[in-house]
Amino acid sequence: MQRTQYFNFHILGVFNGFYRTEQIEREALAVPGVTVAESWGFDTVRRVRPNDTESDSIVMYAVPADTRMIIPTVLEGRWLLPNDENALVINSSVLGLEPDVKVGDTVTLKIDRRETEWKVVGIVRGIGGQAMVYTNYPYFARMRGFTGRAVAVTVQVDPADAANQERVAKELEAHYKSVGYAQAQCRQLRSSGSRTNSSSTSWLHFCWLWRCYWQPSAGWA
Repeated sequence: MQRTQYFNFHILGVFNGFYRTEQIEREALAVPGVTVAESWGFDTVRRVRPNDTESDSIVMYAVPADTRMIIPTVLEGRWLLPNDENALVINSSVLGLEPDVKVGDTVTLKIDRRETEWKVVGIVRGIGGQAMVYTNYPYFARMRGFTGRAVAVTVQVDPADAANQERVAKELEAHYKSVGYAQAQCRQLRSSGSRTNSSSTSWLHFCWLWRCYWQPSAGWA
């Protein structure tokens, strides 16, 4: 599988607050050209090693286990299941930072200064060299204190040519702002015929940074 096929969506929208997932998706589907919308969460984590040192920052994506927006290549173990709670799938780039981690391990992750335990259930192929981990959205949202709410939306459009993606991204952002998502930002993730190009990880990382700027510690109950 080529890197361009990893993310199976065309547009990513991020918000400066938590909104109900059903509202996020309903509003997206109200924009002509949007065919599928899926709410995500994301955050930054650091692994706390057995010797109490910490890793560099790793981006965590909280996605539905049956997500249509990622086509992972599973190298070891498995992908997420709907009933997973503290299950963690890591990408192969994480191993560049933490080479001792393997499937079946329980690892400690620090999220917003709080340490939590996670079980590694799978390793997927990395993309763009960015260390990423994935967990089940319902568990992540409950743990973070925003059950049923999200800070990002991924969108598929039809037709999927670059010009239509650009048009839909602009209209989607304008629509979200018109219904009260004042700081919404929506961007297309590719510029040519493939579903997503290698610049996707840079935009995803920017979205995480932008999100943290607005709400650096939101969500803990």
